[in-house]
Amino acid sequence: MQNKNIFPSIPKDKDLLLIPILINNEKNQVLLFSENSFYTNWNKSDENYFLLNYILPNEDIEDINLIKKNIKNIEDYNFNEIISKYAIDDYIILILFQKDKNFNALMKINLNNKLIISNKKFTWDENQPVENVIKNLKLEFENHWKKLNIINTSIKLPITISVNSKNYNLVKELEIKLQDLDLVSSYYIDYFSNQEVIYKIIYNSTPNKFINEFKNSNIKLNTNSSIWSVE
Repeated sequence: MQNKNIFPSIPKDKDLLLIPILINNEKNQVLLFSENSFYTNWNKSDENYFLLNYILPNEDIEDINLIKKNIKNIEDYNFNEIISKYAIDDYIILILFQKDKNFNALMKINLNNKLIISNKKFTWDENQPVENVIKNLKLEFENHWKKLNIINTSIKLPITISVNSKNYNLVKELEIKLQDLDLVSSYYIDYFSNQEVIYKIIYNSTPNKFINEFKNSNIKLNTNSSIWSVE
């Protein structure tokens, strides 16, 4: 599939903070929160195949004052004072500059600690449903998210893991975990005795990523030798 520029990606839902700001250059207006049609209509437009779940900021007078205070350098403002109020690592700052029916969208997209800065130009007649524009912007963000989750099938990392065969629950838990991992290409039992079960695994990413996938589970990996073990 990669020869045809088709790359599989892992479908993962993601919660993120969206801060939309509308600046009308002709009228010299800054429209925030309930004054901003993108804010009020953003979550009215949704598709069941969208993976990103948007959390909009509260209409906080302190946040309004912060944005207006930094409006002259809004393109460089980092919004950290506002973002820090929410327990969300991922965010999108969407700044829309309007001139008549023409819009220039500056998008600061922070996903998985990767900051992407992008621009998009479009036209919109305010007599038309804003949901159509919102859907197109959401598709843009979805594409960025999917690119970050592309599976590189050219990476075939062999991993060997040993588990105590007497601990049936741990063996079962490991197999369930391996079945759930999208980047596990295959796995099988290479050796079995009354002391241990040894699994051979082919993983389509890096050792660190494999280890990180176990961080929030009950399975603790010991990687100090060539054959890893489950503790």
